[in-house]
Amino acid sequence: AVGKIRKSFRKELAEIAPGGQDAKRYEEFCGKLIETIFCDSLDPPVAQQKNNRDRFRFDLVAALKNDPKSFWRFIYDKFDSCFILIECKNYKEAIGQEQIYLTERYLYQNALRNVALIFTREGADKSAYEATKDILKEHGKLMLIFDDRDVGCLERVYEAYIKDGSGPSPSDYLMDKVKQFLLDLDK
Repeated sequence: AVGKIRKSFRKELAEIAPGGQDAKRYEEFCGKLIETIFCDSLDPPVAQQKNNRDRFRFDLVAALKNDPKSFWRFIYDKFDSCFILIECKNYKEAIGQEQIYLTERYLYQNALRNVALIFTREGADKSAYEATKDILKEHGKLMLIFDDRDVGCLERVYEAYIKDGSGPSPSDYLMDKVKQFLLDLDK
């Protein structure tokens, strides 16, 4: 990385055991990943944000910086979102639709929080992916799921981008993911 030397995100992730014991460590890892890779577009994520009289707790919330660019401008313009909810599921298995619907409850139009990035070790099962599509169609809320392979891809794109500034940026990777998601939507 530029400046100080850091441990590879892929290596750091491999040292975090899936499951409840390392849930906090996984959340901290996701916060550091987002803060590093998207430092030009997002403010550092705030951890353990609570709302509604402490009834709900977000893992992480990041605000878009002023005048966001590329993917983040798309999120700001098309989803009317100034804040990005980041959920971190350090589960040993793929998440199901119940986790999607739980996360969806945290997204709220009047709070300008309509987008969630869900990091999960093993991805999501088919019912969870279908739930994200239904939520977008019915409520206009965008939920993107990132597994460990996505983390590796994000890091490789980031490393290539900061090395010489050419090629796709990490934000381009997210935009490609959104385009594919939108293309997969049915009526």
